[in-house]
Amino acid sequence: MRISVIVPVKTYSRAKTRLDVPPRVREEICHIMLREVLRTLAESPLVHETVVVTREGRARSLGEEVGATVLRDVEVGVNEAVALADAYLAGKGAAMSLVIPQDIPLMRDRDIGFLLKFFTPPTCVLVVPSQRLDGTNALLRCPPDVMGTHYDDDSYRSHMRMARQATPNPGLVHVPRMMRDVDTVEDLDHVLRDGAKPELGLRISRLLSSGGVSGAP
Repeated sequence: MRISVIVPVKTYSRAKTRLDVPPRVREEICHIMLREVLRTLAESPLVHETVVVTREGRARSLGEEVGATVLRDVEVGVNEAVALADAYLAGKGAAMSLVIPQDIPLMRDRDIGFLLKFFTPPTCVLVVPSQRLDGTNALLRCPPDVMGTHYDDDSYRSHMRMARQATPNPGLVHVPRMMRDVDTVEDLDHVLRDGAKPELGLRISRLLSSGGVSGAP
C-alpha cells in the first residue's frame, strides 16, 4: 500500500506568525521543519510520491533536492494548494493521498504505517487532529477525490463531518507525533525538550542562539 503525500508550504515570511521570535529566525525554523518532514517522508517505504505545493523559493529547491514533485502555488489558501495537488494526482491515477503540514517535525516514518492500520477499503477518510483539537494535522483520503478539504477554523471537525458524508469508513485517529505541530514558542520548547530527534533539537537550539543564521541551504 503506497500513498501520495501532499505538503502545502506557505511562503516562510508569511508563515508561523504566532511564533514569537524574530522574523529571520521564524523563517529559518520553517525551513528546518520542512526539511525534517521531507526527510521523514523520503524514509518511508509507504510513500510513493511527495508533492510539495509552494511559491517559496527555498522550499521549492529543498523539494527538488529530496526528489519530491514541486508544484508552484499562487498562495490563495491551503485548500487551493491541496486542490492543485489533487488535480495533479488525478492525472497520475493516484489511489490514495495524505495531506500533512510542514510543521510536524517530530513525525516518524512509522507513524504513517500506524495511521494506515486504520485504513478500511475501498473508500476511506482518516483524520489526525492537532493536539489543541483545532486543526487537521493529517488527512488521508482514498480515493483522493472522495472529498475536498476545509482547512479553516476548527478544520478537523469540518473534515470529520465531510468524511461521514463521503464514505462509510471515516476515522478519527490520534497519532501523538503527528498531532504535535509548532505554532508557538511553547510548542518549540517541547520539540527541544522531547529529545527524540537530537539533531533537530540541536539545529533549532543553534539557530535560536545565533539569532537566525542556521547555515541551512
